[in-house]
Amino acid sequence: MGEVVGLAMASSATLEQVIKIFKRIRNAKNRQRDLPQVLDQHEAVIRGTVALVSAVEEEDELSTRGILEVISNVKAASDELSAFVTSMSERVGRGAVQEFTHQLFKGSDDEKHLAKLVELLTSHKADLSGAVAAAQVGLLKGAGGTRLVDVRQMRDVNQRLQETTDGMEKLNIAEILKGVEPDENGLVTLSGNQIIALARASSKTPQGPAELEEDEKAAFTSDKKVRITKFNTAKKNALQMNAPIGKDMWADMDVVIVKHNVAEEGSIQTNVPVDDPEFYLKVVKARFKAGLAP
Repeated sequence: MGEVVGLAMASSATLEQVIKIFKRIRNAKNRQRDLPQVLDQHEAVIRGTVALVSAVEEEDELSTRGILEVISNVKAASDELSAFVTSMSERVGRGAVQEFTHQLFKGSDDEKHLAKLVELLTSHKADLSGAVAAAQVGLLKGAGGTRLVDVRQMRDVNQRLQETTDGMEKLNIAEILKGVEPDENGLVTLSGNQIIALARASSKTPQGPAELEEDEKAAFTSDKKVRITKFNTAKKNALQMNAPIGKDMWADMDVVIVKHNVAEEGSIQTNVPVDDPEFYLKVVKARFKAGLAP
């Protein structure tokens, strides 16, 4: 996907400009005592993000749809951060870096806003890191629905990824197949347990990998497209839509599993596709008009 490479290149270039401005501030004579340490912390996040997007830019195998969905957020956060820092620099005029540092004294509104922008970048970088880790590099479809992995390709990409990011990033699939020897063609046929491990690694929750039940294991180890919707909770008069409304985006799925979802305290939860948006809207309006939960 050319979009992924383009966004990665743009993000890297934008963040490099921020690092240059930070360097000017750090070298200023009249600087606030605690400022260099603050900038060092921010710069560490920025450099880590640059390393990650650079790895994405360099590896064709990381141009996946999942990565495309999150790297655009990294680009947006990078642009916002760069615009703010550049604006501050321009406000004080070229060469007046000393004055610029005074705008970032500890506890100032500018420093707080800068910290929020770096925090936003950190969040989107974490999402990108997860998408990169979940990339199924080298995964192939074999005869009879089997899944194969080109181990040499996968391990080469994983090694370069770790080198570019100083060991901070790695592929889940590389960890799952760590120590596994390929056949004479450089391939490994995934076992059912390895497929399940891949699925679990790609379905992280705050408590850890999502556990798969027997029907889910059977679905993932078959040659079928699977969609699982579970463990969603709607509370306090919320409207939660976990399925498409209007166009059925799940129409090409062979297996749809819906379980362990909860709607309480007057909430409405939708877990299966609804093909009539107008009817759905009427139902929602009627439900809430009838009275909300206290």
